[in-house]
Amino acid sequence: MRHIKFSNLFKKDIRKCEKRGRNMQKMKAVIELIVNDLSLPLALKDHPLKGIWKPHRELHIEPD
Repeated sequence: MRHIKFSNLFKKDIRKCEKRGRNMQKMKAVIELIVNDLSLPLALKDHPLKGIWKPHRELHIEPD
């Protein structure tokens, strides 16, 4: 089981998503999968980043 530390920037992004009417249940479900080290569905397009962000990963819960 992982421990997730929410940064201030992440918290700000969450508030922005809520104001824009995004589906927060999807967000919570994905966070739950990550915390419990479960595999992510292919539809989320999980992928590593490049360059200075190389140690990080990204996924897409909803289209941009």
